Amino acid sequence: MSISFCTIASGSSGNSAFVSKGKTNILIDAGLSGKRIDEAIISKGFNPEDLTAIFVTHEHIDHIKSVGVISRRHNVPIYLTRGTLAYAEKRKYLGKIAEGNICIVEAGKPIEIGELEINPFSIPHDAVEPVGYTLTDGSAKIAIATDLGHITDEVAKNVAGSDIMLIEANHDIHMLETGPYPQYLKDRILGPEGHLSNVSCGAFLKDIICSRTKYIFLGHLSEENNHPVKAFEMVKNILEAGNVDTSTIKLSMANRHNPSPVAIIS
Repeated sequence: MSISFCTIASGSSGNSAFVSKGKTNILIDAGLSGKRIDEAIISKGFNPEDLTAIFVTHEHIDHIKSVGVISRRHNVPIYLTRGTLAYAEKRKYLGKIAEGNICIVEAGKPIEIGELEINPFSIPHDAVEPVGYTLTDGSAKIAIATDLGHITDEVAKNVAGSDIMLIEANHDIHMLETGPYPQYLKDRILGPEGHLSNVSCGAFLKDIICSRTKYIFLGHLSEENNHPVKAFEMVKNILEAGNVDTSTIKLSMANRHNPSPVAIIS
């Protein structure tokens, strides 16, 4: 049986991704309205009533906005780190969640849910206790790693060997440096707990791509400091300069507002 993946939206206005394997349906983040997420899932031939779990990467609103809404609407458990939960509860981001529907994850400790094993891993971002995730059915592997200030050994170790990757290509460095953002925000984005540039994304992918890599989605693009064509061409050029055969890989952009095509690994 195949494993399916799509992004629902990716960018500072909202992030969410969907993974399905048999009767196991996982949402990674819910940073846009619950209605839009439900509509996107239905548009791809799945039923939001069949959601098995929501995994949260961190507490920033573009990742957690409707997590509580979806949990209540579909009676879905929420998986997140203790630090993320504490901050979300302090800011009242989740609202009232049904008893038993809050589940704590820890980096490096995999969780089995239905037909999938989900492994959280620490990422360098300016949040309380952020994580990325890998999901595997024992055969295919999906990696989700956005909101990265830089690539750590832990990130590289966990993303390695993935069939499908969602990797951040947030900004073009020149556009950011010469753009309208205030200096403190530019410094934050460029800092070690900020966001990954197109160049850094391409350099990482060049080193991590392997023979089993089939799909790469470039995500979390800045609307002000990047452009899809610029990100795509920069990453593709870096890969080809590193002698990566891009003809065997589907390299695409994770759309800011609309769901991506479904990537399937049989």
